[in-house]
Amino acid sequence: MEIAQIEILNTDDFKKIYSKQLLNNAVFTKDVSDFFISIINQIPKLALGEHYWQIFDNNKPIPKILSVGGDVEKMLPTTAKDILSWHPEKLFSYYHPEDLTKALTFINKIFEILNQTNIENRKDYNFTFYARIKNKDNVFIWNSIQYPAIFFDDDGQFTFGLVLYSNINHLVKQDFEPVLTVINYSNSQNLQFNCYNSSQLIQNENIFPKVSKRENEVIVLLSQGKSSKQIADILGISKNTVDNHRQRLLKKFEVTSSAELVIKYLKI
Repeated sequence: MEIAQIEILNTDDFKKIYSKQLLNNAVFTKDVSDFFISIINQIPKLALGEHYWQIFDNNKPIPKILSVGGDVEKMLPTTAKDILSWHPEKLFSYYHPEDLTKALTFINKIFEILNQTNIENRKDYNFTFYARIKNKDNVFIWNSIQYPAIFFDDDGQFTFGLVLYSNINHLVKQDFEPVLTVINYSNSQNLQFNCYNSSQLIQNENIFPKVSKRENEVIVLLSQGKSSKQIADILGISKNTVDNHRQRLLKKFEVTSSAELVIKYLKI
């Protein structure tokens, strides 16, 4: 077993790095559907309690959630139908504030490992990390977040993924901390197990611009996928005023899109 050290990312760093992984024209084919169905049928054997799963595509400008199943209404303060209409980064708003940047760092580490691995060996990896996420009662509970299936195209590009969230709150001790485990099954006689935990993360200083109460309201509504017109109606202001707030926020946070703005602001 190897205990490794990685540098923790802030949300802005994560967005910049992750955006490079996104593809332009991912297509969900019958082969891909069959690939995931075989794994979904095995999920009851993989989960450690209440659980739900998502299939997402890795498509620009942001990934899209294609399918959801399991105990969503128990595991999250939302519904499966709502999840399908989300920007995927909205899920990050349910993470415990102390766990969010660690979770983003772990996700980036997963991509880093996959990109450094030969195409034919990528299927041999199993990735799991642990973090606290709000449940239906708005209480933070420990989840294991597994990637039991990742689909690569003929060029070895990560196109679709299956994520399994399991409630492990009943299994962890009070002092449990976020951790990433990586298992390499390429050699069945000598499995390689790497563990990245909080004590190995190097914290970067991350300074955020100050925002007004109104700007905060605009960002929250943007994170819910609201348009400028919808935000204007909710806040009782004009669409032009909303657009002005949005432009000032993009400049203040040094980003170029609302999606980048939201994921950077989540750290706050």
